[in-house]
Amino acid sequence: MHLPQAAEHIRLQQANNIADAIAAAKPKRVVISTSGVIVDQPESALQASGDSAIGTLLRRVCESGVSHAVIAPRLYLENLLLPTVLAFVLSAGMLPYPVRDDFPASWSSHLMWPSWLIGS
Repeated sequence: MHLPQAAEHIRLQQANNIADAIAAAKPKRVVISTSGVIVDQPESALQASGDSAIGTLLRRVCESGVSHAVIAPRLYLENLLLPTVLAFVLSAGMLPYPVRDDFPASWSSHLMWPSWLIGS
């Protein structure tokens, strides 16, 4: 699950609604995406606070006892598929994205690979 891109008070309400639903339904496992918010680097000035929407969701799901996994991607396939980015990739054969070539970066997506992109 992802929290919506919205004002923090709306995200906090969603986090609590999601946590309530998980606690009530007790699914076997849930997967939570931090949606780019930093939750795993406490030394970083960009670290989300414990009372933020994502901090609240993570804490409450943990307290529910439901098995869960947290993924913390920094990049998204959807960003790489923006028309301006994809057009440059197709014409120049390289990715115009501000990531150093020696910096390992993970990415995530809600989408399946489009068949035209993978040739199937």
